[in-house]
Amino acid sequence: MNIVKSVKIEVILESIQLERFIEMLEEAGAHGYTVFGNISGKGQNGMLDHNCRAKIFSNSYLFTVCSEEVAQNILPQIALFLEDCSGTCLTSEVNHLKV
Repeated sequence: MNIVKSVKIEVILESIQLERFIEMLEEAGAHGYTVFGNISGKGQNGMLDHNCRAKIFSNSYLFTVCSEEVAQNILPQIALFLEDCSGTCLTSEVNHLKV
């Protein structure tokens, strides 16, 4: 058992932007990610209903766990990306159990 200090990056963004975002994420050094699609919630732009069938009006939640070094490379790229579309990004320090 090995516990590694890592950074968890969580992003909520428009689903229509997801493919482009993942491409950017991988180019910046992320080796894996998890996506939950068609999420709902309330934020700065009001309430978003998860029952929307049109991809253009839905949001996705993506997270990745990476080293501090990779996070320092990824985060400026995410900031630039989110300047062009609606979304938010959260980071946290986590303990990653590697078996």
